[in-house]
Amino acid sequence: MQAELFSGTVTYSFTVDKSLADSFGIASVDIIQGSIFINLNPITDTNFDEAFLLIKKNGSVVEELLISQQQVNDLQIHDSETFFYNPEYPIKVKNTFEEKISDYVLLTTPQMEFEQLPILYDNFDLIYSGHPLYGNFDSIGIEYSHLGVSGLEYLIPTGGTTNINRPFTFGLPVPMRLNFYKNGSFISDIFVELKLGENLPVSDFIDLTYVNSVDNYYVLSQTNSMLTMIELDCSSLTVNRNVNLATLLSQSDFKSLDILASTNLLAINLKGKSLIFDTSSFSLIETILATSYNVNKANALVYVKGDYVVLDDDFSSGEVIIYDKITRIEKYRSAKMTNFFMANDASYFYVNGDLFELQSGTFNFSRTMTDSVNNRDALPLTYMAFNTANNTVVFGWFRDAYYLDLNSNNQNYIWGSGDVRSVYFTETGQPFMNSNHFSGGNRSHLYDVANNELLSIATLTLNKYFNGSIFSPSGVYLTTDLYTN
Repeated sequence: MQAELFSGTVTYSFTVDKSLADSFGIASVDIIQGSIFINLNPITDTNFDEAFLLIKKNGSVVEELLISQQQVNDLQIHDSETFFYNPEYPIKVKNTFEEKISDYVLLTTPQMEFEQLPILYDNFDLIYSGHPLYGNFDSIGIEYSHLGVSGLEYLIPTGGTTNINRPFTFGLPVPMRLNFYKNGSFISDIFVELKLGENLPVSDFIDLTYVNSVDNYYVLSQTNSMLTMIELDCSSLTVNRNVNLATLLSQSDFKSLDILASTNLLAINLKGKSLIFDTSSFSLIETILATSYNVNKANALVYVKGDYVVLDDDFSSGEVIIYDKITRIEKYRSAKMTNFFMANDASYFYVNGDLFELQSGTFNFSRTMTDSVNNRDALPLTYMAFNTANNTVVFGWFRDAYYLDLNSNNQNYIWGSGDVRSVYFTETGQPFMNSNHFSGGNRSHLYDVANNELLSIATLTLNKYFNGSIFSPSGVYLTTDLYTN
């Protein structure tokens, strides 16, 4: 038996659709109870294989999450992980052949803000706002390692106040790290800056002083080689006026900005000359040249102190000469084996280990400076500051500092002073001291004379004190009653 066989040809035609639906995109992004909810546009074209939520940080995609069918059905995605500021979101759809990405939607978030509120010299409140995405982590801590002090303080994610038992910091922004924790584990961190004080209208100045008789501040600044005087209103600390003074070839040629005792005048003491500035007329009224007093001292430092002009050789083996400002008669001369320091009214000066006092137009020996703790003569002084209002002086070398009452001869050793770099005095006569503590960083100290106690703040700059405020040469000031009570 034979089978019957048929054969033939059939032609089929197939069409492969490679097209991809446009990405359905995002309708809105909301924060609800500190967490992020992405609301999707209605999906009218399902011609895609997969859809992804992209998360963008600072211009770069950091996460790509597959969107589930349930999320598609709900038209909502809950992002419970992101906690960095200002994330951006698009939707990506793809098939085997291509992919499309929707427009990015930015979630603008406010950043946490931090404020130091000084409570005591070694204690401040850290006031901070809440993190906008507090629902996406469990806890937050602020970590600092600065000026020899380190620690970790846990904060309330929704904001609050935390007391920190260490000196507050002033002068420049302090870097700190915010640590984020979830389910008991560290997940990430960001860095923040902690600031204190207000900005002055001028920054990076050379020197600043306060003239009580005209009730204004005077700031000496340098732009390129031009030396400029700027007057600041005492109340608002805004610029009243400014004037260019002179060309200064090197900032190292500047030595001090002093108030001439019982006048409205400022002495800008430089190498080779001193400029006398009248704060009332806001103008230079006199230039005092070293060579006008001694032709051989063209490069000497020139100081105007009270009724006297001082020529001080700017090297250890030189000499110091004091002249009557008007008559130009020499009043004192000595080879100089130490630094030279003089009160603004010329009532006292120090050189070669000894203190001299002005008496009836003559500089007479007063005493040899002593290191009373070690019962010996003092080592050569590296600093000395006179408070002519109450006839006291702060002096010292390296890590040793003393407070001396010239009326009673009572002398106190100031414990823990560090390496003192500059000294000012408050309205009540208490020394305000800037010191370096090596690994402990810089400190500004208030010396409580009555209790022989040194109180401190942490600082990144050598600050100045005038009229109830402290000023940083970085251009920041802080008004506080901590130094006037």
